[in-house]
Amino acid sequence: VSEWSGGKIKVTHSRTGKLAKNSRYPRSNKTRVVTTILAEPFAMIRSSAAFDGTPVLGNERFEGFCVDLTRLVADRVGFNYIIKPVGDGKYGDDSVNKTWNGMIGELYRHEADIAVAPLTITSKREKVVDFSKPYMEVGLSIMFLKPTKPVEEVFGFMKPLSKEIWMCIAFAYLSVSVVLFVVSRLSPYEWRAKPDSERLTNDFSIFNSLWFSLSAFMQQGGDISPRSLSGRIVGSVWWFFTLIIVSSYTANLAAFLTVERMATPIQSYEDLARQTKIKYGVVNAGASKDFFKESKIQDFRRMWQFMESHPEVFVNSVSDGVERVRKSNHEYAFLLESTMNEYYNHQNCDTMKVGGNLDSGKGYGIATPTGSDLRESINVVVLVLKEKNDIHTLYKKWWEERWKNSCPEDRSDDNKVWGRRPTQSS
Repeated sequence: VSEWSGGKIKVTHSRTGKLAKNSRYPRSNKTRVVTTILAEPFAMIRSSAAFDGTPVLGNERFEGFCVDLTRLVADRVGFNYIIKPVGDGKYGDDSVNKTWNGMIGELYRHEADIAVAPLTITSKREKVVDFSKPYMEVGLSIMFLKPTKPVEEVFGFMKPLSKEIWMCIAFAYLSVSVVLFVVSRLSPYEWRAKPDSERLTNDFSIFNSLWFSLSAFMQQGGDISPRSLSGRIVGSVWWFFTLIIVSSYTANLAAFLTVERMATPIQSYEDLARQTKIKYGVVNAGASKDFFKESKIQDFRRMWQFMESHPEVFVNSVSDGVERVRKSNHEYAFLLESTMNEYYNHQNCDTMKVGGNLDSGKGYGIATPTGSDLRESINVVVLVLKEKNDIHTLYKKWWEERWKNSCPEDRSDDNKVWGRRPTQSS
C-alpha cells in the first residue's frame, strides 16, 4: 500500500504492514507498456521529423493530454514506460462473444500494464480491471451542426411568396385594370360632362385604372372611385383579393424575418427522442453505447431502440462522428462525451454543444490490470495532480490555448444566440 507524505510516496508492504526502508517509491527497472488510443487531443502522432530534422522515435512520436499526463504520473510514481496505441482502435467493449476488445482487453490479457486514455470508469469495466480515481469529470452530450444565418438579399422581401404567386398577382393587377377600364367605357354612369363644356369625360382612363388598382393593392385608396354597378363590383372583388393577399404576405413576412433568430431544431435529448427526422448515433464500441443499451430511462431506451433499428448511425471513432455532423446538413446529431464535444467545438466553427449533459457522475480514469502494483501509487498521484491544478493546466493547454484563434469571428455572440457555452463538465 502506498500513501503520499511530504511530497513523496511511502510504500508499506502488504504482508508485514511495515513502512518500506526507502521513503521514496523506488524506480522500477521494468519498462511498463502504456496503451492509449489515438484521439484528439488526448493522444496524437507528431510530425515525422523534429524541427532540426532528427527523426522522432519512441515516446516522442506522440503528443497530447494523455501523453503529458503519462509523463507526470511516471515521473512521480517512478517507472519507465513505452506508449503503444491500442491495436484495434477500441476503448473496450465485451458485446461480441463476451470477449473484451480495445484497451480493456489488452489490460485483461496482460498485453499492457497501464491504460492512460479518455477511458470512462464503468461498473462493467471495473470488474475486469482496476481504475484510479477519475482525473477528469465527463458527461454524455449532444453535438449538432450550428444553424447558418441566411444571406441577406436586396429582394429578400419577396421570398415570403413564391415566384408563381408574384406572377399571378401581376397578371391579376393588369387584368383588373383592363376590365375596369372596359366596363367604365361601356357604362353610361361613368361618363359626365365637364364644367363649362358640352364634352363628356370618363375618369377611368387606362392610366387612372392602373392607378386605382395599384392604390387599392397598397391599401391606400384613391382620388377616384367607380360610380357604375359593374365598376363597383370589379373594385369590390379586387379589394377583397388584395385583403387576402396582403394579410397572407404580412404573416409570412413576419415568420420569414424571425427565421434567423430561431434556435436549433433540437434543444435537448428529449427533442431527439421525440422525433425521427434527425438521426443520431454514438461510437460503435464504448461506454456511450453501453449507456444507452443498459439504461432504464424511457427516453434513453427509445433512443437506443432507434439507433439499434438504424445501424448506419453508429460510427467507428469520435472524429468520424464529428465529420458526419459537419456534412449532415442538420440531419445528424452525434452523442459523445462532453470533453470531446468541447474540444471539437473549440477547433471547428460550425459545430456546437446542444443542451446540458445527459448524465453526470462519470469520469475518465487510469486503468491497470487487476492486482497491479501500480494501482495505489497512481491513485495518490492523480489526487495530487488534481489538487495542484496540474491536470487543469493540461486541460487549458490542449483545449483552449491550442485553438484559441481558430475562429476569427466573435464567438460570444454565437453563445448568446445559440445558447452555446463551452465549459468543462462537472
